[in-house]
Formats: sequence, C-alpha cells, structure tokens
Amino acid sequence: TISENSADCGGGIFNYDDTATITGSILSGNAAFNGGGIMSNGGTLTVTNSTVSGNHGIPLCDGRCSGPGGGGIYNEGVLTLTDSVVTQNDDEVGYAIFAGTRTMTNSVVSGNTLCDGCRFLEDIAIYVETATIDRSTVSDNDGLGIAGSQLTITNSTVSGNTGGGIQGGRVVGASDPIGGTPADRPVAPGDVVATIFKSLGFNPTSHL
Repeated sequence: TISENSADCGGGIFNYDDTATITGSILSGNAAFNGGGIMSNGGTLTVTNSTVSGNHGIPLCDGRCSGPGGGGIYNEGVLTLTDSVVTQNDDEVGYAIFAGTRTMTNSVVSGNTLCDGCRFLEDIAIYVETATIDRSTVSDNDGLGIAGSQLTITNSTVSGNTGGGIQGGRVVGASDPIGGTPADRPVAPGDVVATIFKSLGFNPTSHL
C-alpha cells in the first residue's frame, strides 16, 4: 500500500521514461498536480490487480484549473490496466485518467469526481489518444465517460457518467410514429448548450 503522499508529479509513484510494473497494490490518498496516484512520464506503465482510489489531482497554482491533470493516473507513454479499479479519485484539473496509448482489460473506472468549473471538454473520466477497452466498466463518474481520437471498445459498459450536467441514457419527449420529427418536448442544440452553461454556473439567458 502506498498512501498519503504528495508531490508535484506522481503523488504515489513517479516513473520517468522507464518501465514500471505495479501488481497487487493499493494506491490511495496521494496528491499531485500530474497524477495524484501515479504519473508515468514516457516509458511503459503496467497496472495489474491493483486499486487506485481516493487520490487527488490539484491545480498547479492558486486554484487555477489548467494543465493535463489525472487525479488517479497520468500517463504520457503506454499504459496497460488489467484486473484493476480506479475509483473515488478527484481532480481539480479535469481527468481521472489522462493517457497517451492505453489498453484496459477487465477493469473498472467508476465514481471519480472531476473538475468543478473546468471547461466542458476537460471534464472527462478517461482522456486518451488511442485506447483498446475490453470487458471493462466506465460508470458513474462526475464527467464525460471516455474521450479520444482512436477508441476500440468491446464487451464493455459505459454508463451513468454525467458530463456538463447532461445525464446519458435519458428519454426526453417523443417522436412522431415514423421518428421523423419531435412530437413532444423537442430539444434544440441551444437547449444542450444552456444546460452546460447552467452546470458551469452561468445564466444561459445573460448577454455578454
């Protein structure tokens, strides 16, 4: 168990351009600007049969929301997450896991609390460039579930994540019999934007 540590980078573990393997471990209650639980700056990070929980990503200075974050894991190299849980981490910058290339198998990313007041697209549970996710669950995070440019997701569940105050998996209104036009409670793009603004603390009817 690695717990209750703090650093600028990698509150629990910091791997610099090398190979790090974490097996059968618990990382909890650690804090850092990049990677509250773990930071891997390049190289290869392998996490197996482990729990990363209750770690904290903090702003770089004076409460400013900026930078890559990663309350649970921040990775700039190759991340392999297997039979592991990333949960109840919180990040004032905006991500539970920030990764370059990532493979996630039979793992859970759930119940993480993300930045309150960050820009909409910084409010994401998992941010990756390239990811393969298999037999895993990304659920009930306080932010978007997954964002990336190349995603392959198989036999997995992504549910209950609430990004920008918009809850997924909801039925609003009704369509006509052929699904051509809204018959009840039509929702326009402006309504979606208004919801996001309200969640961020702005009055959507205000004029700038």
